[in-house]
Amino acid sequence: MNKPSLKNRRKKIVLKRYHETNEQLSAILNIQQEMICRFTAEGVLVYVNEAYCRAFGKKREELQGCSFFQLIPQEQHQAVREKIKHLIATGETITYEHQVLDQGGHRRWQQWTDTVAKRENGQVVELQSCGHDITRRVNLEQELRAHQLFLNTLLTNTPAVIYAYRINGKGEVTISYVSPNIEAVLGASYTSFINSYDEWCRRIHPDDLENYLQVKSKGDGKVEFRVFDQWGRIRWLYDQQRVLQDLGNHKEVVGSLWEITDRKMAEAVSQRAVKEARTANETKSRFLAKTSHEIRNPINGMMGALQLLENTALDNRQKRYVSQLSQSSENLTRILDDILDISKMEAGKLTLEHVTIELMDLVDTATVPYIQQAQQKGLEIEKMLLPSLHTQIKGDPVRIRQIISNMLSNAIKFTENGRVRIRSMIEETESEVKILGGAVGKQFIIQVQDTGIGMTDEVQRTLFEPFIQAEASFTRRYGGTGLGMTIVNELVSLMQGNIRVESKPDIGTTITVTIPVEIISDTTTLLKDDEQLKGSHFLLVNLSSGEGHGMTTILEKLGCHVTSVEEVEQALKVLMNQEETQTLYQGVIMAEKLKGMTSDDFVDIIRKIPSISQTPCCLHHSFSMMDRMNDAEQGQIVHWQRYDAVMGTPLKRSEVIASLLKMQRTNGKKAEEKSTAFREGDESLQEVPVPLEILVAEDQEGNRELVLEMLHISGYKATTVANGEEAIKACEGKAFDLIFMDWQMPYVNGDEATRRIQEGSAEKKPLIVAMTAVVMPEEKKACLKAGVAGIMEKPIKMKTLKHWLKQAALLREENQPK
Repeated sequence: MNKPSLKNRRKKIVLKRYHETNEQLSAILNIQQEMICRFTAEGVLVYVNEAYCRAFGKKREELQGCSFFQLIPQEQHQAVREKIKHLIATGETITYEHQVLDQGGHRRWQQWTDTVAKRENGQVVELQSCGHDITRRVNLEQELRAHQLFLNTLLTNTPAVIYAYRINGKGEVTISYVSPNIEAVLGASYTSFINSYDEWCRRIHPDDLENYLQVKSKGDGKVEFRVFDQWGRIRWLYDQQRVLQDLGNHKEVVGSLWEITDRKMAEAVSQRAVKEARTANETKSRFLAKTSHEIRNPINGMMGALQLLENTALDNRQKRYVSQLSQSSENLTRILDDILDISKMEAGKLTLEHVTIELMDLVDTATVPYIQQAQQKGLEIEKMLLPSLHTQIKGDPVRIRQIISNMLSNAIKFTENGRVRIRSMIEETESEVKILGGAVGKQFIIQVQDTGIGMTDEVQRTLFEPFIQAEASFTRRYGGTGLGMTIVNELVSLMQGNIRVESKPDIGTTITVTIPVEIISDTTTLLKDDEQLKGSHFLLVNLSSGEGHGMTTILEKLGCHVTSVEEVEQALKVLMNQEETQTLYQGVIMAEKLKGMTSDDFVDIIRKIPSISQTPCCLHHSFSMMDRMNDAEQGQIVHWQRYDAVMGTPLKRSEVIASLLKMQRTNGKKAEEKSTAFREGDESLQEVPVPLEILVAEDQEGNRELVLEMLHISGYKATTVANGEEAIKACEGKAFDLIFMDWQMPYVNGDEATRRIQEGSAEKKPLIVAMTAVVMPEEKKACLKAGVAGIMEKPIKMKTLKHWLKQAALLREENQPK
């Protein structure tokens, strides 16, 4: 009895421990995140843990005793059975993946690792498996594969070759990736590129290899280079790369190669075209310069002869003929100038000066000829030059004058009746503009308004195109080349300004030009003459309106003190009370017409009062030079000799300063007798010429005779030669004060002749003035570089010739021993 009892007790103990162990093992398995199960060779689940139950949303009782094949999609049953069969046959642990169906019938991916449990005799007891959900990983892998497929497709079809390489500290390159399209793009096999960097370098053009390797060694950079493809043809490539990672001992670099052969070929064609166009422009410019020279020479002779003819006794009909010829010559010269300007603009060789300008003087001198032209046509002309123009600016006086001239000429040409109005001013601008490095906040405005034929919107769109003038009928009717407004537009653009056009057919046109300008401060630009006038007192009589405002503005800017009165009686009272008020007036500036008397009568009164008889008097007249010439011809001569100075209308700052200084110098003494002849320059005093030795070198006989005649009228004689070689010989035997040197002469031209004469003049060097019909910038620079004192453009004008005579005379007087 004892033995069986002991055996039963032991059995109970063992069973108890087994159950306890089994429960402990089950508890351990249930807390695992991985799915764990045991199943038979047929797939019947013997055991499942909690993770397995959660994965399928079922209870353990629902799963154990059932086949797990009900949880696997039908099409994957066979593959799983094959795996189990292989496991049982080999006993090897296997890992595999398959899909399952969750509680909602959705497919998920799981990965399982299976092992087999066998008895000692090899009989299979059961199979054990551990698995986990890999749905997220599989989805990411699928997305990655899809993305890789997309990238490969994209890279295969992109025109660029994408690559990656590694470069070590020794500069050795190992290519790690090249997009598959390399063969189609570059004609190089994929394997040759990956396996041999040296092979790739051998394909690069020898002239480009050094630069290519230098960029590669840096990692970041861009380079264009040539390669030889597999057929031996040259292809241009653009390579752009950057460092992806710098790991110290090596760098990971990515980049792209683009074939740019077509672009390079297009650039070469474009460069050839630009070069050919530049050559054509230069050829055209030279041709135009040569043509201009050849045309200007006869024009020079014709215009010079007309100037001389104007100084002879002519009847009214002859004067009219001379005037018509002069106008035609000037028109032809203007057309030549316009064509040359357009040529320079097209060649990009038109440059602007940046010099000091007296703005009021500039605008006034530019408008005067057109005012007379408008009056001759019967048009009403209105000129509004606001006081703000009485200032100095930096700019190009020739080109600003050209803008004003072209605008006025255009307005007068296309206006049959009515009026033309020019309005000009300086005003503030809202935005600053940079001019030659300096910021300016003011703008110069020129506005020309007419009551002419006007323009349609279509015509306005072509207004600034060269050689286009509204319609062909307009060209026949009004004449001209259609270049005027094209030049205006180009010049305004060069000056960083803008131009606005408002026009309606049969009503008129308003063109407004706005140019940013650099105003010169009065405190920094006071000239010597200005300083002499500072603090002076002047009395204005009957000049309180109109031009009087401009007069007051100029005087005040010069630092002068101004007293203005309306009545003659007031003026006399002011002058006679100078001692009492302790104010010494340097002069009286009076209007032409005073209240109750003429200016002549008022001057006579002043001269008869001993205490003020020596007061300088200045007349501000209101009629033009043409009016004065007509009056002189008809014997209606105003007594100009009564006045110490005379100023005209419109006011010019330079003329005002000259008149004020003249009154200052006179200091009450009566001026010398003044001539009543009003010829060019409005000179009132015929000075005795300073003796000068003059040489004229000119190959055109007509031009030589013209210059000789102009010199004769000015009181001079000259030696003449026909070319530069003769000029050099003439200077060897005689010392000349002034040489007028034509620049385009046979045998020895003006350039060489000038240099040799200057080199041969050891002591006294002559004043050499170049005479040329070529007005291209290169020609002017060549003249000045050769050593000339200045340039006298053809057609030659008497005023210019006299200017150089005066300069030579001054130079001679300076060189005279004292």
